[in-house]
Amino acid sequence: MSTHSPLMSPSGRDGRDEVALPMSDWVVAAVLGAGLGLFLAWMLPWLIGLAGQLEWFPYGSQLLLAGRLLAEVSIGRVVSWVLLPLVGAVAGLLLCTQAVTLQVARGELVVLDGGKRKRFARSQVDRILLSGKRMSVRDDRDVDLCEVKLDIAPDRAVEAFRRHGWSVDRE
Repeated sequence: MSTHSPLMSPSGRDGRDEVALPMSDWVVAAVLGAGLGLFLAWMLPWLIGLAGQLEWFPYGSQLLLAGRLLAEVSIGRVVSWVLLPLVGAVAGLLLCTQAVTLQVARGELVVLDGGKRKRFARSQVDRILLSGKRMSVRDDRDVDLCEVKLDIAPDRAVEAFRRHGWSVDRE
């Protein structure tokens, strides 16, 4: 029986734990994005009408052009009801790819923050400081090597760090 929580999964035989967003957060982000796309598809005719009435409306000329294109194309409404939710779902998933992921092993820590990957050998790190949802990696002179806002539950990060013998302080 595994002792790992749903937010942590061993990523290999080296005993490394990966602390990341759970799959349910990815699903929620996609569903919310698709819902926002549906809402926008529903609001689009009203926004186009409003853009035609008000000169100062932001992106008014672009909305009027979109309205004309949708009126010209017989399947324009169907496309907007399918395309906008699809774009919203993809946008939600893309936001999830920017979430901070930690890979914790006895000998190293890897912080994946958006597209950036920061690797710290155990010999470089004196302690990990957690303050709310902020994590700071500190060296023996108390210099910040890396500071990130965690998108995951801090308790899960503390559990992974302590499992691998890292020194963790909480404020």
